[in-house]
Amino acid sequence: MQWSTLLAVVVGAVVGGLSSAWADHARWRREVTERDRETLRATYVAFLEAAAQTTSAISDTAHDPSNSLTDRAAAARQAVNRLGLYERSFQVDLTAPQRVGRAAGDVVDAILTLRDVVVRGSTPGSGEYEEAWQSIHRSRNDVREVMRGTILRA
Repeated sequence: MQWSTLLAVVVGAVVGGLSSAWADHARWRREVTERDRETLRATYVAFLEAAAQTTSAISDTAHDPSNSLTDRAAAARQAVNRLGLYERSFQVDLTAPQRVGRAAGDVVDAILTLRDVVVRGSTPGSGEYEEAWQSIHRSRNDVREVMRGTILRA
């Protein structure tokens, strides 16, 4: 029997098996990366939606002149709890990199500041209200940029 033929067959089988395993691993890695990216994207979208809805609800409350100060304060507090802002923020903290969690926390803080401004009786057009609104706008822009960066790199 020719040893060189047997050796060539064994080497060919090993090389073929290793290359097949490497290709399977690369495919698996791509699938995991894409699944992680989709999870982050869904988490980010849910958070941004909750932040936008909460901000809008607080703003609607502040713009309604028929509400008493007590009613406006209650509605502003309820908007934060009812629309899932905290829950979505916790999801971001658990699934995203720390820099995204910090930026999302800044958004939540800015929204809570707007809520507190409305609870204290500030109305749209007042300096305190407008400053709180601008803070929300800046923090939402910042968190979106950080989120985009993590999705593109994932």
